[in-house]
Amino acid sequence: MGKPSPAPGMAATPGVPWRAMAVSCSLLCLLAHLHLVACQTATTSATISGGASSGGGGASFNYTDALAKAILFFDAQRSGRISGAGASMPTGVAWRNNSGLGDGAAQQVDLEGGYYEGGGAVKYGLPAAFAATMLAWSLVDFRRHLEAAGGAAQLTAARNALRWSTDYLVKAHTGMNELWAQVGDPVADSACWQRPEDMSTPRTAYRVNASHPGSDLAAETAAALAAASLALRPVDAGYASTLLGHAEQLFVFADSYRGSYSDAVPQARRFSTSGDGSSYQDELAWAAAWLHRATGYGVYAQYLATNDAWIRGSDSLHTEMSWQQKLPGAQVLVAQMLLQGLPASLSSDVAVRATFEGYRGMADLFVCAHMPANPLRAVYTTPAGLLYVRRSPAQLALGAAFLLALHADSLAASAHSVQCDGVVFPPAAIVAFAQSQVDYLLGSNPLGLSFMVGFGAAFPQRLHHRGASIVSVNANTSLVTCDGGVADWLNRNAPNPNVLVGAIVGGPDESDGFQDSRLLPAFTEPSACANAPAVGLLSRLAAGPLPSAPPHHPSPLLLPPPLHAQLLPRLLSVPLPPPPPSSACRPLSLQRPPPPLQWIRQRW
Repeated sequence: MGKPSPAPGMAATPGVPWRAMAVSCSLLCLLAHLHLVACQTATTSATISGGASSGGGGASFNYTDALAKAILFFDAQRSGRISGAGASMPTGVAWRNNSGLGDGAAQQVDLEGGYYEGGGAVKYGLPAAFAATMLAWSLVDFRRHLEAAGGAAQLTAARNALRWSTDYLVKAHTGMNELWAQVGDPVADSACWQRPEDMSTPRTAYRVNASHPGSDLAAETAAALAAASLALRPVDAGYASTLLGHAEQLFVFADSYRGSYSDAVPQARRFSTSGDGSSYQDELAWAAAWLHRATGYGVYAQYLATNDAWIRGSDSLHTEMSWQQKLPGAQVLVAQMLLQGLPASLSSDVAVRATFEGYRGMADLFVCAHMPANPLRAVYTTPAGLLYVRRSPAQLALGAAFLLALHADSLAASAHSVQCDGVVFPPAAIVAFAQSQVDYLLGSNPLGLSFMVGFGAAFPQRLHHRGASIVSVNANTSLVTCDGGVADWLNRNAPNPNVLVGAIVGGPDESDGFQDSRLLPAFTEPSACANAPAVGLLSRLAAGPLPSAPPHHPSPLLLPPPLHAQLLPRLLSVPLPPPPPSSACRPLSLQRPPPPLQWIRQRW
């Protein structure tokens, strides 16, 4: 394989220290001065235009069709009762049927439902919760685009897909300090090839609690439920309030009992860990940002300010947005709230505003790190232009493109651009780059291949996906054993008998090559973590730019989850650190984690 293409004249990796990039001034000072403009060199600024189709309206692909297929994919990934009596949301995929109906029974807890994240039958909590957060974000900030492009039917389908996930996440939260993290044995599952309806591998359930904490998992689940409360509030305010109550409890649990869930659940370590397996600061920031947006309570913004240095850790720029790294998402989310205008109660809080401005600066730097033809670019691409972090690049490219498009729209609404060491990128150019990532995956690549199954004339036929690769149980009820599935279905070269419409597979290699083999999951395994941001991106591109919506400042008086009355008096009394001197940069060295705030030491 050839090497992926870095920006001209530089080599970089995700998380690379910016001191090594010959940037005109350090990241520390960038954050202290709050805007990239303050670090602009004497070089004459060059403005990069967006081109004719950068707004998303003049597309060369049928984004509306791709959007419908991306949503339908979630139906095929459902676990639980999806047909017959008792099915609350019958599936739209004819070759699937009920599965995992006894999940949790051995532990005397109901864990039926949820999603199989990829091509296997294990229900992993961390990627599933991240996919739910991104799907909810798509419905929050691209809802109008989704409805304009796909109509009420696709909006309802997307909401149903989200609710299927949140119903399960609520079930999994069985106590103030207890969350079920995983169902299924990943080692046994990886050695077996059965459709979900025939599962014979152990359905062991694993949990995190106060004795065996999982801050990353609990905080990500809190973020998912907080975001979903916003997405579903227009159609079910009572359910949204329930989600928000669980989100707040999970955040308290995540911050009170700190630890990585892969330490609490060793069975997840090889298959589902957060970043390096020990970091959970990004999930805590992500959850706090979503809870602030969903509730309007300044205490969550104050949490970000109080723990700012610990959360960011070092002066490294994270260029990856994925289920393993959410800090760029938190930065773009906070920047969005800042650009829309903070309520007066927060605008006058020096520490909070400084933190939000710092997040805004990092969101702009995320743009610089990805945009072509600028000195601050810090990512690799394939020769044909797809962002390439590592194997299975599609979900990471879509995660980055989602943030770029969303931040661009926030910039456009507030009449801002991004300056990258003298190169100016207006919002239209940023959206155009995000669109190029989607277009590559839909077929604008050297192979002319769509990496979305069922879209376009040519797409992968041999997905690494147990259900799609084995004849449907609705057509042949004979039991497929683990070994029989390997011999008769996994190892055969014929196309899959079932078309997993809308699935976005792993993607190409670093040289734009692709091998359509179900034995090579890096190429052909789909992921809900790819489809979730794709829903928002495709909605944006299908509908084009829309007039900006008014800023959302929820009133706490309208949001009465039970924890609020108990938390609020203590939260508002949390002491904040002194504001940084205006003439100096804030220290970003990794500090010893601060103790949990006083208000979360009590139990309910």
